[in-house]
Amino acid sequence: MPEAAELVALGVQSGAVLQVGHVERFNPIMRAAAPYCSQVRFIEATRISPYPFRSTDVSVTLDLMIHDIDLALSFIREDPVEIRAAGTPVFSKTDDIANARLEFQRRCQRGCEPRFAEEGTQWRIFQEQGYLSLNLLENEGVFIEKSEALKRGEIDPSQISLLSLGPQR
Repeated sequence: MPEAAELVALGVQSGAVLQVGHVERFNPIMRAAAPYCSQVRFIEATRISPYPFRSTDVSVTLDLMIHDIDLALSFIREDPVEIRAAGTPVFSKTDDIANARLEFQRRCQRGCEPRFAEEGTQWRIFQEQGYLSLNLLENEGVFIEKSEALKRGEIDPSQISLLSLGPQR
């Protein structure tokens, strides 16, 4: 892009530091979750934002999804081997809702669904040792770790019946 080349030239000329605005890398909840993400198997990211009525010439992929793709690549640390995506315009002439699925060599998958609608950003990270549920907007999260009995194979989840757990409320 000519604009990017011009910015780089101006930065070199003036000695200014240029940075891409992937600010979610510095989101406190993502930084807190990073140590718990070692064997990621699946990431589901849902990013919903009210329609901005600004930059209507930019799709939701470039406005919102780019942050989730950047975060996933920083967690997984490898390039995807397959990408499938779809989107559609609702309010504007560009995609206002999109869905993407990235698959990686080590069998990790990542789904992303941004859309202009209500507001919220949820990340769910599934891995060998447990599950993280993160709310990027509220900077809240929970890590649900497998029990020791489950890790040792003493519990077979396929053999658990809700009926055996007693009366349901």
